[in-house]
Amino acid sequence: MGSFGIRSTSNCFTVNAIATIFAALATPIIYFIRRYSLRWQYGLEFCVFADLSDVGPTESIYESDIASGEEIAAATGDTQNEEDWIRILGVSETATIQEVKEAYKTLIKQNHSDRVQGMSQAFKKLAEVETKKINAAYRQALSVASAA
Repeated sequence: MGSFGIRSTSNCFTVNAIATIFAALATPIIYFIRRYSLRWQYGLEFCVFADLSDVGPTESIYESDIASGEEIAAATGDTQNEEDWIRILGVSETATIQEVKEAYKTLIKQNHSDRVQGMSQAFKKLAEVETKKINAAYRQALSVASAA
């Protein structure tokens, strides 16, 4: 019986040592897998928190620097040329004035800045830029139609 107790204690010690080594090796792997999955799952929130961390303690996020409509248009490459009204309004080159008006009304209903009044300044600015683009495309379409 005496030798059985020593072997049992030795085996328990070995098993505990192996489990400790396994836990020490597996913990960082599990940590990085979980961290990657959370970063993937909450990527947008991480970006928002990073943006919020750039705002000073005395500033409001609504008073921080937001790109003007012209800067947004320049950054996205949305400069007006002759054929842009077709792409912006989503009509064909041979569209009638009635089709242009219907497309304009639909787009204005979707993108008007009054639709985002309760949202952040960035959404308001983006809606204003889109509305200006739609209005300019509509004016251009009407001028092309009246010239023809």
